[in-house]
Amino acid sequence: MPGVDACHGILPAPMELAEALLRASELLTDATERALRMIVLGTRLPAQAEVSGTQRPSSVR
Repeated sequence: MPGVDACHGILPAPMELAEALLRASELLTDATERALRMIVLGTRLPAQAEVSGTQRPSSVR
């Protein structure tokens, strides 16, 4: 079933608002790259059956 499997903020670490605003373009670019890397990683993982409503790697079962 499609849904949200992960979420991340755009800040790599806590920082002052003024710094975040000054670095907004850089932070958004980096966050976009991280999100796209997660999508690519997800497409490379083998499909798995749901277990109790959640998906777990076979090594965790």
